[in-house]
Amino acid sequence: MAQIILTSEQRREITTIPYNISDDDLLTYCAFDEDDIRNITNGHKDLCNRIGYAVQLFHLRYLRWNYTLKSGIPSKVLNFIAKQINASLPRSWNFKERYKRPNTIIKHFHDICLAYGYRQMDEKDEEMAMKIISTNADVVENREFIIREIISALKVERIVLPKISTIEKWVQDICNRKEADLNRLIYSMLTSEQCSNIKKAILCKGTAPKSYNLHQLRNVPGKITPESFCEIADRIEYIDSLNLDMDLSSISHNKRKSIARRIVHRRLYSIERSSQEKIYPGIVIYIHETRKMLLDFVVESNDAILHNLLRKSEKRNEKTILQNSKEIFKNQSDLLSIAEAVSFSLRHKKNLRTELKKRNFSSLEALDLIIKRGYELNCSDSDSLELLNSHYSQIRKYSPRLLKILKVTSESEEMTPLVKAVDCLRKMNLSDNLKLPDDAPLNHIENKWIKLVQKDGCIDKRYYEMATLSSLRHAIRNNLVTVEGSEKYLAFEQDLIDKETYKYSTDVFDVLNGFETFDEYLSDRKKRMTELLDYLSDNIDLLDDLWIDKGSLHLSPLGTATPENAMELSKRIFKGMIPEARLEEILLEVDKWVGFTKYFIHRNLKNQTLKEAEKEKVLAALMALGTNVGLVKMSQAMGKYSYDQLYSISQNCLDDDNLVKAQGEVVRLLRSLWVSEYWGEGNTSSSDGRGIRSMVSSFNAEPNPRHGIDKGCTIYRFVCDKYYVFFTKVIRTNSEFQHVIDGVLAHELMVGEPVIEHYTDTGGYSDPLFGLAHLLGFAYAPRMKNVSSRNLFIFKDNILRKNIEGVAFKKIQTDWIKDYYDEILRIAYSIKKGHVSGELVMRKLCNKSSHLRRAIVEMGRIEKTLFLLRYFTSKELRRKIQIGLNKGEANNSLAKAVQFGQEGKFTTKNRDRQQVRASALSLIMDVICLWNAVYLQRSVEYIEANDKEIDKSLLKHISPQNYEHITFLGHYDFDSSLSLGVNEYRKLKVEENI
Repeated sequence: MAQIILTSEQRREITTIPYNISDDDLLTYCAFDEDDIRNITNGHKDLCNRIGYAVQLFHLRYLRWNYTLKSGIPSKVLNFIAKQINASLPRSWNFKERYKRPNTIIKHFHDICLAYGYRQMDEKDEEMAMKIISTNADVVENREFIIREIISALKVERIVLPKISTIEKWVQDICNRKEADLNRLIYSMLTSEQCSNIKKAILCKGTAPKSYNLHQLRNVPGKITPESFCEIADRIEYIDSLNLDMDLSSISHNKRKSIARRIVHRRLYSIERSSQEKIYPGIVIYIHETRKMLLDFVVESNDAILHNLLRKSEKRNEKTILQNSKEIFKNQSDLLSIAEAVSFSLRHKKNLRTELKKRNFSSLEALDLIIKRGYELNCSDSDSLELLNSHYSQIRKYSPRLLKILKVTSESEEMTPLVKAVDCLRKMNLSDNLKLPDDAPLNHIENKWIKLVQKDGCIDKRYYEMATLSSLRHAIRNNLVTVEGSEKYLAFEQDLIDKETYKYSTDVFDVLNGFETFDEYLSDRKKRMTELLDYLSDNIDLLDDLWIDKGSLHLSPLGTATPENAMELSKRIFKGMIPEARLEEILLEVDKWVGFTKYFIHRNLKNQTLKEAEKEKVLAALMALGTNVGLVKMSQAMGKYSYDQLYSISQNCLDDDNLVKAQGEVVRLLRSLWVSEYWGEGNTSSSDGRGIRSMVSSFNAEPNPRHGIDKGCTIYRFVCDKYYVFFTKVIRTNSEFQHVIDGVLAHELMVGEPVIEHYTDTGGYSDPLFGLAHLLGFAYAPRMKNVSSRNLFIFKDNILRKNIEGVAFKKIQTDWIKDYYDEILRIAYSIKKGHVSGELVMRKLCNKSSHLRRAIVEMGRIEKTLFLLRYFTSKELRRKIQIGLNKGEANNSLAKAVQFGQEGKFTTKNRDRQQVRASALSLIMDVICLWNAVYLQRSVEYIEANDKEIDKSLLKHISPQNYEHITFLGHYDFDSSLSLGVNEYRKLKVEENI
């Protein structure tokens, strides 16, 4: 168990006031009213005491910590306070030296607590804190997140926080105790036979047929075929043979995932040496989660195989129809002559036989032959489903094992025939007599299959099996049936916080941006809708870029917003001032600034310090993965470390969690630079996907016109308005909207500040996403393709003014929302508390027949219409969205330049390693942005010091994503002794010429 919760940098971030405190924070926590001024000046004649009292008041409001002499107070805070109490601070005035008497500090602290209701923590408060920690410890593994949760809860109660070391100890003790209790509970449930099976699984080398060591179990094949399906079925059967099935539903989804991830990252020999009481419970959870993952893969493999076979049959059918058409119409000139004769005779009332003779048709034999051949070919035509019979042998290679493994249930009566049909096929496969029972259900068969399944009053066994598998595929896709033992295809209810826990949760509306009752929600949304409709009516004639045409609102396109002065300044700085550098030199220098390599410790050497020689290997492996060059080419380019050394580093040090932590260090320094204040507030973001082709067969890869003839996947990145990437995920193409929620919420976990507005393109658009985003506390603002044709919705009692009556509005069905309002809140609360991922929720909401989905869609339509009314009437909002998405596009351009190896294609089929490469790329991109930002800031300071003042408002148009001055190719040398020192910087180009 790890003993360190927070690094020194994280602890400093929580316990001290940031020196880059924003003006908004000053106005929020340091803007004093009349009562504050009266309390500050009353009885405090001395300037030092007045400032000290005010500083303590600010300190308690801002952090809720006791003020100490170690607290860092920015000079801008002191000056802002002095200005409000009509005082001026002497230039040489040292606040800490003057305000340091313990008695005075304690007296002021007690006076403030008495006046403003702050209080010290008592036993009840400590019990409440322990309960919050215990509740979170059951759900999440991230202990830093738990610390922030407890701090937020105590702040709400106006409790003066204890020392951070005290809170750390609470979290440490409770989490360790919870983990120990969990281990004891699972270990006590194991029988001697199960313990023997676990030992057998640990010692298994995976060399015998159908035997697998622990890590081999998760190695899924890249190409989906009936043969690869059987390989996965072998793994599932091996897991079942261990007989480790037990009820782990009391352990949260995230907790099980994190424990399983620990086993994934541990070496086999390390597992063998661990004590049974500590390692066996983790092995049970790991195997449990692995089986769920493999079962999901089985379901998706069946979907993919059936889809491929259907496509083959459709193409074959299209080819047959084309050939038959050519044969029928090979005598096209004769058919035209006959058609002309018929037309002429009907119009002019002439004899048809006479007209045919004129066109050299003395007999009708030629026409009879054409008609006869046409009927023959028409009768021989078959549809694509009938042609699927030729692929039945491929289906039979895996279908018996699929039906043996898959156990489906459903609460819907409509799905009962399908469930019974699956059971019938399973029993048929297990029996010696491969014959369907006479009472096999048929109600689940789709209409397009009926004529093939039922022939001459009998059931065709082949088509019945194929039709049942097709119906099962659609039912699973639409969440109409539940797959027992699955992760993705469980019933929705099992993914959420249970109703009883939710009912007694007191922080629901502290966490969510919602209302306790549906009536309150409806009243607020109606009021907002009326305001926006009135604004549209009042300004429709004043907005020169908005007009109504054919029932739709139309907009003129936005022009460019980057002034020429900004482009000239950017060119001057990046081409004439910022020094040129190699990529490995940038990595070394940024590591000297923030020390992000400290997170890449070998998994078996926790709490150790990374040696300089190891740093070189880490940076080399990081660059090899991020640039997609690969470890072999990197070892050859360096000529210093072998492939085996770099491979060991990549496997044992570079995982997705560590890369995200390292990224957080880089991001925090970037946010602290004054130049980043011109790019945005750091609370808006955008997301965009970049297609990546795959050089090998991969489960993630699928056909996409943008990839040409190759299959590929998508790297979906989230970019803050300050240009850094804070969330990266490798996903399947065309599923971007499912990952928006997880990406947005990840920002607060990384930097401690939530995103309040998020922009996407059409690929990230979804109606349910609008409703959930509003409840989760951020505004969802997509730039939708053909926005003028999007449906707008209003409430039934909304009255439109005459000048906007021409706009076509549909009605919102609020009854759906009313019936499911509490359930929607529970879903949002479950996501926010980390009990279930947003991706899983959004994927399950794809079932269009679900009543719950309909309710969320109706709520989303309310929020979408409110957004679109703002979008149509606010040029500023459209500009913000455009700028945000342009930052994402520029980020993709930088990614393409950095990921130059292997033509930017993935060379690995493993999804986890693909994710590591994508995260390594994002870390390198953030490192480049930080390095550019530092030298951009130094360049501006140089210009102001040696030339003249510049218009700093132009800086918001200058991006740190420029890479023209960076060299990516060549011989790489990561020798840190040759790089600059910790507090040293390169000379600017203009400084070198002096």
